[in-house]
Amino acid sequence: MRKRLKNFPLSPNCGTWAKKYSVSCQSSQNPRAEIFVTSGLEVFVPCFGDLIFSCLHDLLQEAQLAFRQTRMAGKHYGFYEKGKDTAHVRTPERAGGPGSVGPDEKGLHIEVTYNITDRDFRVVAVDNDGKVHLSSRSGSGGTANLRRTTASFPDLTYDRLQEFRFQVRPYEWAEFRGISLRPGKEALALAEQQKAAKQKEIEEWLGQGQIRRIRQQILVLRYSRLNHINEPCVEQTEAISAMRELVEIGQAAVPELTAELQLAEHWLEKSLIAFVLRAIGDERAAPALIEALGKSNYRGEYGIYVKDDELAKFMLDHQHRTPDESDRLFSAIIIACPVIEITKALEKITGHSEGPDRFSPEAAEAVKQRWQKWWDRKR
Repeated sequence: MRKRLKNFPLSPNCGTWAKKYSVSCQSSQNPRAEIFVTSGLEVFVPCFGDLIFSCLHDLLQEAQLAFRQTRMAGKHYGFYEKGKDTAHVRTPERAGGPGSVGPDEKGLHIEVTYNITDRDFRVVAVDNDGKVHLSSRSGSGGTANLRRTTASFPDLTYDRLQEFRFQVRPYEWAEFRGISLRPGKEALALAEQQKAAKQKEIEEWLGQGQIRRIRQQILVLRYSRLNHINEPCVEQTEAISAMRELVEIGQAAVPELTAELQLAEHWLEKSLIAFVLRAIGDERAAPALIEALGKSNYRGEYGIYVKDDELAKFMLDHQHRTPDESDRLFSAIIIACPVIEITKALEKITGHSEGPDRFSPEAAEAVKQRWQKWWDRKR
């Protein structure tokens, strides 16, 4: 367990890689400690009970500022070398592009190419009074064996420079899993366990035999998000294949489909289930369809292009609108909002209609009530 000392803006991932440093602390009980700094400068420290805030502050300062070893130093431009470590200094471009220095930027700027990739590397400048200046820029680019960075010192000029110092410090990578990195949000310390528990819950729900086969296809529809696409798509193929398999199973799938429809929240899942129930044509689906109609919003309809000929034929044969020659030629499929798909399913299944105003955005609940009254009388 580790305490987060400061919150910096980070992406809301549930886990991150961090560089682990061993640093000193002015504490008799904890003369040394480990801290972890992510690429976003998020700082973690071990939760020792005797570490007071001032000590944590010291750790943070040392983590961000202190590079204990100066490998090379000098004032000249050109080549530096110590052992296997090398650096080359030149004047950076003044183009104002990525990695370059803007034409109007003041101060002292250098571009450094170096081969130190197994340790943290930075450049500082020391003025004639012995004051250390940190670069106003950070970050580097390059390959696994050669990196390049631009160091900028806006308050310095070359005539005030005593020397550049090229500093390094060791680190090792540490991985934090199951941690929410969104500032102000509760940490998801058990994210991996929760994921495993959810997977176990789904596995138990799937069951065995034909029920498992049906529910596996329903699970595909539950998370499907078909888009306006004109390219082959794994998700599109999986969703339409699941719909076709449910239609092939037929009436045995109706109880599971209607149960899922009653729980469905996303509009597309409702539409796809209504599409399947319409294709199966079992009147037992009518009560669930009527109930879902009153909970659905009008969204119109949209088209997708299906490149698989067999899947395209299945969709065209069962879609709510009779396809024309052009639709079949280009495999243009229409998927409608739940209000349309459900009412069309009810009309086909029952042979009854409750009027043309079924597509009005405000009419879903009213039409649902009319359908319910008709169904109650029919029974």
